[in-house]
Amino acid sequence: MTARDDIISALGLTRSGTCGYTREIFRSPVEIAAEALPAGLGGPRPAGTALTFLVAPDAPVVLHRLRVDQMYQHHAGDDLELLLLYPDGHYPDGRGLPPGSGEVVLLGSGVTTGARPSCLIPGGTFHAARTRGVHGYALLGTTAWPGAIPGDAEMGDAATLAKAYPAMAGEIVRLAG
Repeated sequence: MTARDDIISALGLTRSGTCGYTREIFRSPVEIAAEALPAGLGGPRPAGTALTFLVAPDAPVVLHRLRVDQMYQHHAGDDLELLLLYPDGHYPDGRGLPPGSGEVVLLGSGVTTGARPSCLIPGGTFHAARTRGVHGYALLGTTAWPGAIPGDAEMGDAATLAKAYPAMAGEIVRLAG
């Protein structure tokens, strides 16, 4: 067995359709009524959810988006190259961008060499990710608020998104193609 297999087994992770191997570790018992949520989110929803997940070269984060905000946190293993295609032409910090903008963020433990330990993925942001390193896996966590529910994930088509985000087309092909 590899270190990756040991981690998958120890944490009880199972193969996911979007994010490598996952396990939900928290679902808030507090529910938010539909009328208290932004339009289009539906409800009720849990106030928050949390997952542990493991990404590997053969089990990447595939191109998709959720309707809710989520925060990725890097725990161990390789850095993760995270492609973000913003829905409204704005970075999460509010800086305006031309429509069709995005970025690639390096998520990992090497903060002195440009990696971030965590990254906000705003709701509606298409994203995909691949590991970069020698371990063969990246172990991460993600929290979402309000909580994610079944049906939130929308799969993305790389060719369609490359046309909608021409400045990011090369990165879309590299990380999601």
